[in-house]
Amino acid sequence: MMNFLNTAANTEQDKMKGVFLSAKLPQLNRMNAERRCIAKRYLTVLHYLDLILTTVPDYAQPVWHILALCCSRRDELEKHLNSFCIMTNKHYLTPMDFQKCYWNHDYKQDDYPLAEEISQTELSMPMFYVMTKDEIQFVINSINDFRSK
Repeated sequence: MMNFLNTAANTEQDKMKGVFLSAKLPQLNRMNAERRCIAKRYLTVLHYLDLILTTVPDYAQPVWHILALCCSRRDELEKHLNSFCIMTNKHYLTPMDFQKCYWNHDYKQDDYPLAEEISQTELSMPMFYVMTKDEIQFVINSINDFRSK
């Protein structure tokens, strides 16, 4: 009985996803362009020594579903931004070599130091296509405020 209920629920979810996608897909190019503009603003303004920002080759056009930066004081920065109701996220908490699917490879700490550093310093900034210029500037100002402390 449970399998039937799960299948029925999944079918309804699939229908809902289809309706959602058919409404969103025509807007995809515009939404991607807006996220590119937001990312450009972040990357142009946030060039500081204590932040490591994503670099993008001239030939690439990422869609920026996330904008990750690295900060040696990540947890402090996150707490500071959250105090202004700026939501952040950590996307890479566990380096690949420490994930369960790789346990049989006998990787040791420091085998992949860059992956470990990213897992300890990465923080994803607010990145959604309907952000206003004022909201983007508020995030930037809040990061600047953190840096001045």
